[in-house]
Amino acid sequence: MPLLLGLLLALAGCALPARQAPSAPTPVPTPTPTPPPDANLRELLERQDRLRQQGQAEIAREIARLGEAAGSPAANPAATLELAIALGQQRDAAAQARALNLLETLARSPAAEAQPYQPLARLLAGLLAALQADQRRIDELQDKQAQQLREYQRKFDQLNEKLEALKAIERSLPTRPAPATVKGTPP
Repeated sequence: MPLLLGLLLALAGCALPARQAPSAPTPVPTPTPTPPPDANLRELLERQDRLRQQGQAEIAREIARLGEAAGSPAANPAATLELAIALGQQRDAAAQARALNLLETLARSPAAEAQPYQPLARLLAGLLAALQADQRRIDELQDKQAQQLREYQRKFDQLNEKLEALKAIERSLPTRPAPATVKGTPP
């Protein structure tokens, strides 16, 4: 019996581990749908699209209205962004510089209200700065071409004066008599 008991104990150590109950299948993560854009930003972009189709006089009136509503960028970031967009529509370099200043101020604002608008403000500031740099290059090229045109016009006028002087000299020369040809000799 002690032998049998020892054998049973030895076999018990070699027993198979108890079966674990199957665990529930791991759920497959479903992609979360991206939330729709912020309603304020969507409304802002729609107003900007309407503003883009307006004339300069309507844009100027809108800028005056927005200038009163905007206040400081930290206090009303949506109105500040809208004002900057309207100013950016102007063809005036001073208005575009003001728009860039507003966008940069909004992008650096520590106010919690400005946080949702800061990525768009940084994007627009970068685009407006690039647009201004391109405009400066175009203005410099136009100035250079205007200078070249004036120089070419000056040279043209000088050459024209020389040509007229040569014509005057030619007209003042006495006419030479035609050489006499002898009959029978070829000319």
